[in-house]
Amino acid sequence: MRVSRVTGRGRVQFLGAVPSECRPSEHGCIDTYAGRLTPGELVAVHSAYQGYACVEALGRNRFGWVPQSRLKVEPDRPPPATWWIGSWKDKLGPTLTIERRHGQLYVDGGNEQIGDREAGFDGVAEASGAGLRVWQEGDDGPPTPGGPPCFAKLVRLGDVIVVHTAGCFPTNFSGFFTRQ
Repeated sequence: MRVSRVTGRGRVQFLGAVPSECRPSEHGCIDTYAGRLTPGELVAVHSAYQGYACVEALGRNRFGWVPQSRLKVEPDRPPPATWWIGSWKDKLGPTLTIERRHGQLYVDGGNEQIGDREAGFDGVAEASGAGLRVWQEGDDGPPTPGGPPCFAKLVRLGDVIVVHTAGCFPTNFSGFFTRQ
């Protein structure tokens, strides 16, 4: 996941499907529910395909495909460890607590109840580019080759933390978290 800024003139509309299956000129292709991105807005880029990027709009819980030509990748600038420490909340409810324990950053990803399943993660964080990577509590770091990855990636996006879990967590725990 990378952080990018919307560039150019005018708003950018989301495409509602992978660009090879949906062209902007086709009826129903523009995702009007997702809204539009404005120049200067920060987004999380999840993947790219044939000149388009799948992005998530900051704090709006909206995904879609936009032309890569309208995005400028923000440089990776690792924040100091102290920037991460505190209580964070996603507008959809989940919480995130980051504190220093025994000289390391420790992340508690809320453990929210979603239906009959618990969503969350916790563990020691390690620096990873401009963000943090959290291995599931009790794991000894990266999985063995061929095994499922089991980590949460936290990326600083302005004054917000973007969280995305991968692999063996019981449910997806993702969102945009602001300091409480």
